Formats: sequence, C-alpha cells, structure tokens
Amino acid sequence: NILTGETGAGKSILIDAVTAALGGKVSATMIRTGASFAYIELVFLIEDEKKKQKLLELGIELEEEHTLILSRKIMKGRSLCKLNDETVTVARLKEVTSLLIDIHGQHEHQSLIYKSKHLQILDEYARIDLEQDKKKMSACYKEYKECKKKLESFTLKEDERMREVDFCKYEINEIESAALKEGEEEELEAKYRRASHAKSILEALSMSEHYLGYDSEYGAGENIGQALKVLTDVLRYDENLQNLVNQLSDVESILSDINHDLTSRIEDVEYEEAGFNELATRLDLIHSIYAKYGRNYEEVMDSLAQKRERLSELENYENSYKETKQKLEFLKDKALRICEKISATRQKIAKKLAKEIENHLKELNFLQVQFDILVTRTKEFNENGYDEIEFVISTNPGEPMRAVASVASGGELSRIMLAIKTVLADSDEIPTLIFDE
Repeated sequence: NILTGETGAGKSILIDAVTAALGGKVSATMIRTGASFAYIELVFLIEDEKKKQKLLELGIELEEEHTLILSRKIMKGRSLCKLNDETVTVARLKEVTSLLIDIHGQHEHQSLIYKSKHLQILDEYARIDLEQDKKKMSACYKEYKECKKKLESFTLKEDERMREVDFCKYEINEIESAALKEGEEEELEAKYRRASHAKSILEALSMSEHYLGYDSEYGAGENIGQALKVLTDVLRYDENLQNLVNQLSDVESILSDINHDLTSRIEDVEYEEAGFNELATRLDLIHSIYAKYGRNYEEVMDSLAQKRERLSELENYENSYKETKQKLEFLKDKALRICEKISATRQKIAKKLAKEIENHLKELNFLQVQFDILVTRTKEFNENGYDEIEFVISTNPGEPMRAVASVASGGELSRIMLAIKTVLADSDEIPTLIFDE
C-alpha cells in the first residue's frame, strides 16, 4: 500500500500517530486545543499461528476474529497504554509490538555508510544461528578485558612494590586491631546516649529511690511498712482487716522489688558514667575505621578481604604475574576459537543474505545489480568477534564492486535499505513494515 499526497495532505500525521501509539515520545501539543486528552488506536489482524504462539508466550491473548487492539490515551503529563483493555507499561507495549510492526523513518538509510551498521544487519539476520556463540563471546571478552587490565597493573618496580606491601600491611593491621564486631556500633551508641545523660538519669533514679524507699521518714516504703505493722497489731481484734493486711503486704513486696531494681539501676548508671570516656574512645575508633574503609561493618570486612588478597598478590608478585599472564593467554585462545566459529557462521549466512538483497534490489529497478557482503578479519577482537562486515555493490555491467557508501546516492541508499529491511522483515516475520518517504 502506498499513501501519497501533496504537502499538508496528512501523511506525516499518520506516521506520528502510529509512532505515538507504539510508545514513542509525545508532546502535550498533540492534544487538540480545547480537548482534555488525545486518543490513538491501532488494530492488528493476526492469522499466523507462529505469531499467535509468540504472543501467548508473552501473555497476550487475542480478541475474537484474531485481533489485537492497541490504544494509547495521552493526557497532560502522563499517558495510558492498553493491549486488549489490559493496562501495560510503555516497555511492555514495545516488547509486544516489536513482533508486529517496524517503522523505518526518513534518513535512516544514511546509516548504511557505516560498517558497524553492516555488521548489525548481518547479525540481526543471522540472530538464531549466532545467538549462543555471541553470548559466549560476550562473557569471554568481559573476562578477557578484566584479566588484561589486571595484567597491565603488574608494572610496579621493586621499591614501589615494597612500599605498597608495607601500606597494605598497615591497613590490614589497623582494621584487625580494631577487632570490630557486627552490631557493636549500634549497641555502643545506645550506651553512649545513656552515659552522656547519666547525670539527669541518676538524679531521677535517686529522687525516685528517696520517695519510694526506706531511708527517709517520707519514703513510701517506710510509711507502707509502718502502716502494715500497725494494722497487723490490731488484726487479732478484727479478723475482717485480714484482706487489707494482705493487700498492703503485696504492695510492700512490690515496692521492695522496685526499690531493689532502682538501687541496681543506680549502680549501673554510675558504672556507665565512669566508663564514658572509654566508650567515647571506642566509638571514635569505630567511626574512624568506617570513614576510611567502609560505611558499615560488612563493607569494612569486604575491604579487609580485598586488601589481604592484594597483599598476597604483592608478596607473590612473580607467581601472580605468571598466573595472570597464563590466564590471559587461555582466555585469548578461547575467544579466538569462538570468533572463528562466529566468523564461519557469518560467512555462510552472508552469502545467503547478499543473494536475497540482490534479488530485492532487482525488483527495485536495479536491473544489472551485483551485491555482496565481505567478511574480513580485523587485527583485534571485541565482544562481537573479529569480523569487519562491508556491503559492496555494482549497479552497472562491467563496473567493479565497490563499497555501498562510496557508490550509492541518497536515493539509491534508501532503495538498498528498503531491500534490506524487506529481507529482515521476512526473516523476522514482522507482518507490517512502514517506510516513511
């Protein structure tokens, strides 16, 4: 289907609407003046069984007559996306619609002038064949880079190494000497707060002991004891007083326990007050260690483990260097084997892709076209392997194959990209492909 029209006919607004519905960025200016929101709806008819199965795997069930209705309501400051009346996030929306539609915008064909784009296109086409090997390569390359970085750190001269050994020992000793315990800081800070207010606490406890105890004629303990004594003396004259005597005896017993606890607590506070300076010194040490080596006990222990590992490495410098160098060689060999496998797959798939693109180009009025994909090896490898991919083309008989970027005009690049996108869409089975100009 081709939609044409002069400027202002509404071509761009169709593209803008579809892009917005698919979760693209939108501006509040899209909302019509006087309206409170803008609403866009796309309806997909899906009859392909494989596509239905993929959607089911994503948790999407189709409506009657095999339809999927996508809608987006745009309000000021926010938007609401739905798939068949189920509210979804923009990320979820994009995940589902990537199976159904692809929009190729203006000027995207210009990316064909970059070889990195050629690699991306080939790998996208060969995704199923390359998926496992590329995952292995990515993991291997990450480990290789880390090992290489470690090997490059083995540049210390003997005097520098000894200085770092001494410094490591000093830091390890400082952390170990502190003898930190998990949860100690919180416990000491609670004691510190009590000790720093010991005077006020002690005064309150002493006054309570004075009012409730037995050392003053006004103390509750002394007075209750006297009351119990006089009532007990007259109990023989009136047995009905027994209940009062029992209750008062219970009160005296409870008060005795309270006074005992008060006395014990006063002794504790006096002890904590006496150890206040020691407590403050210990807390200062803990805070100093945390400031230098980690924000908490766990981080300090992690730092200690790292420093011990580094010290062991420095003390066994030559062996560590040899082990790291051997590991790097092993990882390099492993990476090269994976690269070789990836490259073989690319070379095989490149021939098939080139032929398909060439056939589509002929349908797009490149009548005498020749198209090929060159797979060459670079000096270094990276997470994608060691291949450099380049698209080459000859548009007229007798002309040599040259790089697409140096031969094709803007219009030709757009037709080449159209052919590529069509091939990729066929391999990905995306049912709807939109080209904007």
